[in-house]
Amino acid sequence: MADQADLYQQIGQALVDELPEDGWESVKVTCYMVTVVTEFRGTLVRSGGEEDFTPPAATIYYPFKQLREETYEPGKGAWFTATFRMSATGSFSIDYDYDSKPDLRPEPLDETWFDDLETYPRDPELIPAWMPRPDR
Repeated sequence: MADQADLYQQIGQALVDELPEDGWESVKVTCYMVTVVTEFRGTLVRSGGEEDFTPPAATIYYPFKQLREETYEPGKGAWFTATFRMSATGSFSIDYDYDSKPDLRPEPLDETWFDDLETYPRDPELIPAWMPRPDR
């Protein structure tokens, strides 16, 4: 499995491959992931400041999936939302949200959340109140 730096590089390169050569300042991709349910949303900021929706390349799915596995922490669980930001100069940042409900549309079935807890176990006190649990 690739390390996190390699995965960041793969995501950044996949985005650059899909973006225009010039005329943009930054791109942001948000990945919402719960086991097999995944949704990406992308925003491109052009040089004039206007924002456009940009559909992310399908090639970023596997690096994000591997990042979720790589950043899983026993007891804490895996993130539900990852936001990758990259400037035209190549600098980037990534933020992980382990606790907030991901903005998936449509919302996953309870069984999907149960599968996520089984795949990425969390200590009971670290399961968000909004998240369905098999024992409820």
